Amino acid sequence: VCTMNSAKQFDVKRNIMSGSIPSCVDKLTAMRSLKLSDNKFTGTMPEALHAMTNLQKLFIDGNFFSGNPLVVFDEIQSLEFVYAEDNEFHGLLDDNYPRHMKHLMALDLSANNFTSHVFPSRLLQLPELRILDLSMNSLQGHKPDQLEVNSVLWFFSVYKNMLEGGIPSSLTSL
Repeated sequence: VCTMNSAKQFDVKRNIMSGSIPSCVDKLTAMRSLKLSDNKFTGTMPEALHAMTNLQKLFIDGNFFSGNPLVVFDEIQSLEFVYAEDNEFHGLLDDNYPRHMKHLMALDLSANNFTSHVFPSRLLQLPELRILDLSMNSLQGHKPDQLEVNSVLWFFSVYKNMLEGGIPSSLTSL
């Protein structure tokens, strides 16, 4: 796969493929869409993934990936869609995340083991974010009474976590 330097899309979803993402992915700088969903891939997200500077769509859901991918995801500033649900990821999802993903439209981190001590409200402020699914993780803490929410968010889910407090009034207009 790493010899496909000019490839813009790589799609092997819904197979029985296994193994890990090779670190040579840093050579795939033209790649815009990487779809590895519903396979048996394992391992962590290689740091070399951030060299895929044109990557817009990352579909890695339904695998056995592990580790903390949050820093790697945040370094790919071109990302618009990240579907990473139903893996074995973990890491602290705090209010400083993300720092660089300004074009993000969909983020699905559900069914993993992410934690938080403060609700990651910065995600709701991303100007283009339409879908945010953080359900079935280990998020905890008190939700703020008021959250600043962008005007285009239309799907928000945090079910099956350990969050406390009421529903912020800013979310009732979704």
